[in-house]
Amino acid sequence: MNSMATKFVVIITAFFVGVLNVSVILADSKRSIEAAPAGSLWAHDNLHVWEVANRDLNKRGPDERAQMLKRLGIRHYAYLSRQDPYGKEPDINTSQLVIDAEIEAMQRNGLDIRAWYFWLNTDDPKSDPNVSKTFEAFKRYHIHPQVWVPQSHAQAEMAYSVFPKTPEEQKQRVIREAERIRLFVKLAEPYGLKVDLYNHGGWFGKEENELDILDRLKELGVTNVGLVFNFAHASYMYTDLQQVFAQMWRRIKPYVVAVNMDVNPRYLEMLRIVEDSGWKGPVGILARGGDTDVDVRYNLAALDFLATELRRVPSQEALHTSLP
Repeated sequence: MNSMATKFVVIITAFFVGVLNVSVILADSKRSIEAAPAGSLWAHDNLHVWEVANRDLNKRGPDERAQMLKRLGIRHYAYLSRQDPYGKEPDINTSQLVIDAEIEAMQRNGLDIRAWYFWLNTDDPKSDPNVSKTFEAFKRYHIHPQVWVPQSHAQAEMAYSVFPKTPEEQKQRVIREAERIRLFVKLAEPYGLKVDLYNHGGWFGKEENELDILDRLKELGVTNVGLVFNFAHASYMYTDLQQVFAQMWRRIKPYVVAVNMDVNPRYLEMLRIVEDSGWKGPVGILARGGDTDVDVRYNLAALDFLATELRRVPSQEALHTSLP
């Protein structure tokens, strides 16, 4: 285990034994870990928390969830209705499915609803009653979250494991997905909403395919669709992500509207690339299981550790960071 990974273990161990503030001292240094300064990409006031409801073993309701986030210093929230794209597998917690209650709880506690994730499993968004229902709720509560859309699962040939086998199949897949997104944009625009592609996985999780969709949308006159980049999903799709990320980021940066991550030491140099590129935008941390209060605090502590490392002079050691 290299020294950077060792430090990561130290900070996370400290977190679990109850040292929960950002002045934790590393075992091999007198240098403290500090939260990123205001105005930084990694500052707590720039973060949104995401996937916070579905796997919460404590099954918090909307008000409890909002109060927890407020207590942890979180100002922004990204909504996910359920984990399963088909809506067939039960979530641990379902309190988030009452849309009005979720929005009202966040507003009562002063949280901005930054984004809303849609499982849009149809080629015709108008056929999904949840779309108009949700957009009307946004209108009632005067909110305009980013609208995140992943891969469609409308047909068996669009499953995560299925990829086009020929150039013609690739072309038709791009045309089909672009038309789905175009129709969704058409529905969202009257509500003042912006639609963005989310690299959740599968064919749609490959950045080159998302860029092809954006190019096709431009041909159709749709120029305001962006990308949400999730480091965790990209890591699944690209086994060599650390090696190809610099080139990938140059291509996608103009379209990226948000970055999400499960905070991981392997992302350090990729986060440095994002920061050094001058990109400015919202950053999300994931809460994927157990007690989400603990999970969010863990990710905040881990992000503070990485933000502290980013303020150091770059080192070759960091280039080879791996999980402890």
